[in-house]
Amino acid sequence: MFKTPGPKKTERPDIAGITERIIELSHGKKRTAGTGALYQECKDDISKRLFDEIVRQARREANDESIIELTRIEWKCPGLVWAMDEVEWRNEVVLTIRELTSKYRLLSLVGRKVSGADIAQWLDMLFRRYGPPLVLKRDNGSRLKCREVDELLKEWCIIPLDSPRYYPKYNGSVEQAQSEFQRYMDAELPSAYNESELDKTVRLTGHELNHMNRRSLKRKTACEIFRLGLEKRKEYGLRKRAEVFGRIMEIAATIMVELELTAQRESVYQRAQTARRKAVQYWLQENDLITVTQEGNVLPLSPSKKSQN
Repeated sequence: MFKTPGPKKTERPDIAGITERIIELSHGKKRTAGTGALYQECKDDISKRLFDEIVRQARREANDESIIELTRIEWKCPGLVWAMDEVEWRNEVVLTIRELTSKYRLLSLVGRKVSGADIAQWLDMLFRRYGPPLVLKRDNGSRLKCREVDELLKEWCIIPLDSPRYYPKYNGSVEQAQSEFQRYMDAELPSAYNESELDKTVRLTGHELNHMNRRSLKRKTACEIFRLGLEKRKEYGLRKRAEVFGRIMEIAATIMVELELTAQRESVYQRAQTARRKAVQYWLQENDLITVTQEGNVLPLSPSKKSQN
């Protein structure tokens, strides 16, 4: 076999990999340590102009996160905001769903093969049993953001809030619940088990965790707090939820105008997700359903503040 003469094929620059390395650098308010040495390593694959733009964007996002780290949210109405996440455990997929005010754990979906359609069906069952939340926070897994789940949330008029890129702490509460659940399951379930034993242990573990007295709940249980919001949740029927959704979209549209000027390097989709997160936090504050504090001080009502919600 003869080789065709001509220039050798060049590999495409790994811009995504370079971006990840930039994100991992130590970012200050005005400078980022280590950029000079990193650029010398990567200069054959990226222009200085693009490299500097990525550094500026990463530094801005890191500083935004530093503000968020000092921000705390007090949830006031149990049942209105849920969060979900999935994790692999003992070759099983575990879907954890947690109500954020009470830390109440809704029944987990556990199975070897779990599809997006399975998750949508499971959520529908929980909505019918407990009443639907107003907002559902979720990570960016393909099964959590699939067509079936999106259609279900639209049908129930539930606002989905997707985690920001590179910021897993956004959904940190439910990730903590995942770790707690796995510790208890490991202690209760033997290494060899059948489906019946797995189902029983999942249910008993959820029950036990929901009936523990917790310091963060002033020594009350998640079950006690979750039940306190029952009457308030009844106020949010489908018509009311549609009104709330419309109001939040109005706020988000206003925020989008600001972001088009201040966050031009983000894609339209990223700006829309940021706007929605801020709009939800604004609406919850506006209706006295959360209190937001930063370094111990209650933040004023403003859609332009950094959003942790």
